[in-house]
Amino acid sequence: MHRSLVQPSSPVPPLDEEAEVARGPSRLRWALVLSALVLAGVLLAVAGWLESEQRAILSLEPSARAALFQETWEGFEQLCVEGPRDAFVERCREQAHFLQLFPECKGTCVEQARLRTRAFR
Repeated sequence: MHRSLVQPSSPVPPLDEEAEVARGPSRLRWALVLSALVLAGVLLAVAGWLESEQRAILSLEPSARAALFQETWEGFEQLCVEGPRDAFVERCREQAHFLQLFPECKGTCVEQARLRTRAFR
């Protein structure tokens, strides 16, 4: 008699579909939790960065801060208030946010900065 060289393989256990389905929501839940944690970390990092920028501005000597504000405001008016071009939209948005960090930004400055940050979204 001739024996087969191929050994009979052990039967593959059938997939337990119910167990797979039960694990699905658990995996999804972990993915959502992880995504939420990453998003929270990014938001905290951005908030910290903005606070540090404002602390740096506030730590300037009042005369230096006023001069920096005036120069930034004049550039913003020329570039962004008098009809910004599409090429400068992002720059105007950045300058609008920057201006709002100065305590000197009041009245027209606040109005124009807020308008520019909203208008360009």
